Amino acid sequence: MRKIPYHTFLFAGIFGIVTSVSPTPRLYGSCVYLRRKIYCYGGVDHSDQARKSSDMITMNDFYYLDISGNFTVNNASSAWIEIQANKGSMQPEPNALYSIGAISEYNTIVINGGIGKNDDSLLVNPTIAYDVVENIWTAMSGNSGNQIYAGAAAKEHNNSLYIWGGVSDRATGYDFQDFEPDMRILDFSANQWRRIILYANIPTRIYHTSTLGNDKRSIYYIGGQTQTLTTAENGTVYYNKTQASMNNILVFDTSTGMWVTRNTIGATPTGRLWHTSELKPNSNEIVVYGGASEIDFNTTVVPNDYCCVLDTTAMSWRIVDIDRNSGAGIRAGHSAVFLEESSFMFILFGTDENSYPRTDIQILDTNSWNWVQNYQGPGPLADDWEQEEVGSPGLSGGIIAGIVTGAVVGIGTIASTVFLLLQRRRKKSPTHQPINNSSSDMNSPPWYSNDIKARKNEFRPQDNFGMQQHQQQTKYYASNQGLTSPPTIQYYTAQNDGRPVPTSSNATLSTPTDSSGSATVISPRQGLIITEVSRSPPPQRLSIEREATKPGGSQNRKDVLRMTLHPVNPDGSSYEDST
Repeated sequence: MRKIPYHTFLFAGIFGIVTSVSPTPRLYGSCVYLRRKIYCYGGVDHSDQARKSSDMITMNDFYYLDISGNFTVNNASSAWIEIQANKGSMQPEPNALYSIGAISEYNTIVINGGIGKNDDSLLVNPTIAYDVVENIWTAMSGNSGNQIYAGAAAKEHNNSLYIWGGVSDRATGYDFQDFEPDMRILDFSANQWRRIILYANIPTRIYHTSTLGNDKRSIYYIGGQTQTLTTAENGTVYYNKTQASMNNILVFDTSTGMWVTRNTIGATPTGRLWHTSELKPNSNEIVVYGGASEIDFNTTVVPNDYCCVLDTTAMSWRIVDIDRNSGAGIRAGHSAVFLEESSFMFILFGTDENSYPRTDIQILDTNSWNWVQNYQGPGPLADDWEQEEVGSPGLSGGIIAGIVTGAVVGIGTIASTVFLLLQRRRKKSPTHQPINNSSSDMNSPPWYSNDIKARKNEFRPQDNFGMQQHQQQTKYYASNQGLTSPPTIQYYTAQNDGRPVPTSSNATLSTPTDSSGSATVISPRQGLIITEVSRSPPPQRLSIEREATKPGGSQNRKDVLRMTLHPVNPDGSSYEDST
């Protein structure tokens, strides 16, 4: 997805250069939400031709659906954009039944394991990562253990991916069958794997779901098939397979590394696998949708209790009665995605109760439990207008891209809009003022913004900041339209609030500003960049990003650090002592 100027993209959207597609019917793939797009990768080909084969045919195609704009649900299934990675990027292998997680702080999707080509061979790269901004696939290094499929992953708030369960066998290139008992944890920030051995008498699982609770530390494992190692009377050891109980929910605490089984109350749902379990935003409720009661390619879907909710506070179940003749109906092998800060749950792909493949997109409002027909998107992200990508329709969330092919009416308006955009592009980037220790503003109160918006900007380093000349390095600055008399420079010390600081526990930060009110807060030695500013008085709490080498490659990544800033004088002495 090569970056193009916004005005070029405007013409592309209007005159239909960008076109949308309808993906092949599939199941056992996965979808994740990131930056107001739904990304879906791979899965098992469930087209009419593929179903004639006795083997599962896996795919490696990759799509996204832009949900920032408004659209009609009936027309949404043809609005997918197929992603072609940038030249030089590795290409993902055909895969299904893998574990997946979105690392939002890094704008990255991580995929581990899976059944691969389903041809008795191992994946070349068992763990891969896709950067949605740079449009690059990267093979991550490190040993994650056996390549497994039918496991489940949950992402914790500290950028760690917790993967538990699954199986490795001949389908993934092994001569024996082994069910994974231990918790495998990928620390994405450090690109390191670690393992927590399962000492408790807990049978492992396959085809289950894992959902991080609202407390950001409890992972709930729902449904699936348990695998208990059993010894027969003749001494033969085998795995005893049973359906996992839905009234005893297995929970893993990421803060203690402990397992616990929590009993539930209420109407216990039917046991299931190939279902979805998603945490409703800003709530303690996990919405469980669909599933199958048997492991077979044709999929025997669950009966009428296909939609149910687990209240993780009371540990109570309730069955939701929704119209099965409209919307998604009964599904299995599908994907479900909640949008941030929204009650809307998207249900995608899978197979229905008649084993018929589905390619439609359905939206369930989990407040009213009605199916949504006319969707209103949240709009693009604040920085999207600064950086657009080829293949991104950008108009009404991708729904109307490619429809208008010969617009004549309104050319004058379009030309005016493009002219204004070009004029805006010609404006110079903020010029950083040199450090002036004699400035009368040094003893003025610390600068605080009342209107902060993140914008991308090519940072131009100054020798007097002691910075190396990285002319192409992308930085962020904060824009304050209400700033009337900014100081020339301010200094702060940054104290750690629980996350490691790159070099030491303190760092001197400078705040160069110009007359337009733009500002950048940086540390020349440690690459700290402020992205969010609160309005509370000092000490000032801020989010700071540390630039470092990205796991598995040479690309930069950003590690978000929560810090407290205290104003100081240029010599490092306390600001309060000098006032």
